[in-house]
Amino acid sequence: MGEPVGLRLYFTQAEANELRTATLGNNGNAPGLPCTQNDDFSDNTGLTDLFVTKYSGTNENGVYTDNLSSGTYRVFGTDFGIPGSPDGPLTKAPNQFSTVFSGGPGYHYVQLNVTEFSEFWLHGSYHGAPLPVEMIYFQAEAVNNSYIKLSWATAIEINNDGFMVERSTDAQTWSNIGWVEGHDNATVQHDYSFNDYNVEANVRYYYRLKQLDNDGQFEYTTIVSEMITAQSTFAVKDFVPNPTMNNTSLLVSSSEAQEIEVKFYDILGQVVSSSKHALHTGGNQLTFSLEHLAAGTYTAVVTSHNEVYSKKLVVTR
Repeated sequence: MGEPVGLRLYFTQAEANELRTATLGNNGNAPGLPCTQNDDFSDNTGLTDLFVTKYSGTNENGVYTDNLSSGTYRVFGTDFGIPGSPDGPLTKAPNQFSTVFSGGPGYHYVQLNVTEFSEFWLHGSYHGAPLPVEMIYFQAEAVNNSYIKLSWATAIEINNDGFMVERSTDAQTWSNIGWVEGHDNATVQHDYSFNDYNVEANVRYYYRLKQLDNDGQFEYTTIVSEMITAQSTFAVKDFVPNPTMNNTSLLVSSSEAQEIEVKFYDILGQVVSSSKHALHTGGNQLTFSLEHLAAGTYTAVVTSHNEVYSKKLVVTR
């Protein structure tokens, strides 16, 4: 770190043409996907649309695809009065190489002031308009195996009206299931979430966000997916104590309030004891008095409306 110095990046007309072709042709600038348009370098005669991003952080190796969201990004370019951009000015000089070396070829250059060297790349910015929303992440996770929580965060928002949450079961046909308000203009991280409670077990759900600007333009995020699985409504642990002389207990955990029945069978398969118990959500301790039973091995069968557990119990005298 130190006093700012001027850094010039030189490039040929052929390189400028390659950049122009790449940004104008990225998947045809797909309708409804402003992100494929906002990187356009479309100035055929000058460098008006040209910007420079400076990256500092892990993987400063000249490959922008492995840069991390934890790094520092600074954008240099023309100030069009859009909140949060750019971070610094950029001097754009077409056909100026010959002014440095007399008789040299007409290379272009851009110049920015920096206090340290790192990683730089040139890109277009659709007449200076940066991406309306810079996403940090978008994820889906099953919570307590009962609902699906969507979480996402933005680093920059420009005229962001909000996010329409869309869901699909085949990643082809989508339906709108909710709306989350945006922060309009912001240059700090904002975290968002949406809970989808209307889900069924063993069905994979796909989600995407449709980010809408205040002027009606929109773009889609990447697609994420998640599912919940069918699960038991209650679980039964072993008898404690076991063996026992008179009394014993079962710990039963339940995901919902329900009634169960416990029957004790002797070695001949005859029912020697039967009782019903109302469970509440969470842990339930069921105590059994066994003074009337003879010494021996018994099988306890615990049943609900659709589940059955069996546990062995030894009674001593």
